[in-house]
Amino acid sequence: MTRNSLFALALVATTALFMSCNETDQMVTAYQQKAREAKWEWVPDEGNLLTSAVTYLSDYEVQIVCQKGGRSQLQVSIHSDGQEIYSLTGHAGTAFTRIEDVLYWTHYSPISHGCTLVAFDLKVQKELWRKQLKAMEPLMHSRYSNRIGIADDGKAIIVCGEESAGRYIEYRDAKTGELLANKRFPSDF
Repeated sequence: MTRNSLFALALVATTALFMSCNETDQMVTAYQQKAREAKWEWVPDEGNLLTSAVTYLSDYEVQIVCQKGGRSQLQVSIHSDGQEIYSLTGHAGTAFTRIEDVLYWTHYSPISHGCTLVAFDLKVQKELWRKQLKAMEPLMHSRYSNRIGIADDGKAIIVCGEESAGRYIEYRDAKTGELLANKRFPSDF
């Protein structure tokens, strides 16, 4: 490769990186604006395992099993053509959404702070990413409550959380899981 070819290649790579960063910055700015304008809304029926399974996995076989002695834990198995392609441990409040072949689900405890958002590609059967949400600051409390709802707009995963410490809405990039915006609302508790 000639020196001019290497320079041209470096210039193309740098330009592509700059354009990618610029697009990411624009996306973050847009979702920060959405977060600033967001009003608190909770749709209780959308933040549960059964509704999520029926809505987002109707083209798969889904088995939900109550684990013996697991208190409120449920084992969720997703099958295609009789073969298990993914399994997760959740509870009645575990919710998910889906964009094409990627399943996004919330991993959290209904009696403690926080939530982890997981992206799993059902087609290639691979976890793409796992991110801890910014959510709310931890609160020491003898009776903590936490429930999570999830949706998407095709580009971002939108997580609504209602914890003892307060309520929040968080936007995450569907491709990378990176935080786009977070807004905290005052608690009504």
